[in-house]
Amino acid sequence: MINSLKIYIAAPYSAETKEERGKNTKAVIDIALTLFKKGHFPYIPHLTHWVDERAKGTGIAMKWEDYMKWHRPWLEACDAFFYLNSSKGTDLELQMAKKLRKTIFYSIDEVPVAQTLEAKQENKKKYIESEKEIIHEIPQYKSQDDWILLEQYKGTATFFLDTNTIGA
Repeated sequence: MINSLKIYIAAPYSAETKEERGKNTKAVIDIALTLFKKGHFPYIPHLTHWVDERAKGTGIAMKWEDYMKWHRPWLEACDAFFYLNSSKGTDLELQMAKKLRKTIFYSIDEVPVAQTLEAKQENKKKYIESEKEIIHEIPQYKSQDDWILLEQYKGTATFFLDTNTIGA
């Protein structure tokens, strides 16, 4: 299983009518909810739909380029890129994602399920329990009250802690 990813969702937004832009936004939110349920953290550029609506309502001029500029740092910060359909903006974002060497997904089925926090905690407990068994096999490391540094296992330094303090 993989760790959770921050995934930027690229899909067409621009449309002739407010209703079409709203429909595009809802479609991306649906994708984001699916990605979230798979254990990931999606970034939804379409939520600036509400910024766009507010800007128009208050007379603040926002251009297409402004929104592309708004989203760029988020694309850079994400681990992966989800490309839904072609548009002027999504194609530019796809080029940038490739240049930044982001993992690129073209369908929901390509996105793996991430390991949940609960599963990570359970794996950590299992790991600590197995390492405690190793510690007790070594005569000089019988105490569970202290941090113990063992460098001879797996070629790296590993720290162990009494399991009573884990999760406290």
